[in-house]
Amino acid sequence: MKITKSKLREIIREVMTETEAEGYDDPAYRATVKQFKGKQVSKEKFAQALAMHHDSMKNEEILKEVELPAEVKRFANKFIDSLGRANLNKMKQTLVLTMIVDALGIEPKSLAQYMGRVKREL
Repeated sequence: MKITKSKLREIIREVMTETEAEGYDDPAYRATVKQFKGKQVSKEKFAQALAMHHDSMKNEEILKEVELPAEVKRFANKFIDSLGRANLNKMKQTLVLTMIVDALGIEPKSLAQYMGRVKREL
């Protein structure tokens, strides 16, 4: 049986609409599938994980939309540039990071959440 171009296009459109309807185009869905790859998981656990991924993606989108005030942005850029030129060792880098975390008043629990976000961004 010979497949013509029009028949092939029709098949491709059909498959694309099926996959979009099933949620394969959703990044949160792909992340959840990747998390449970090769594991037997109940539908409820999968649904909970999918909801968690949707929430985290929504939070990341909100963070990307946040604008810093111009003055804060300017001083943050100066600070980052001076750190880059200072060529600090690990102990001094840790000290600077500790000072920043203390100044922001970040608790250890929330610091772990922020670290997860930073890892995903890098």
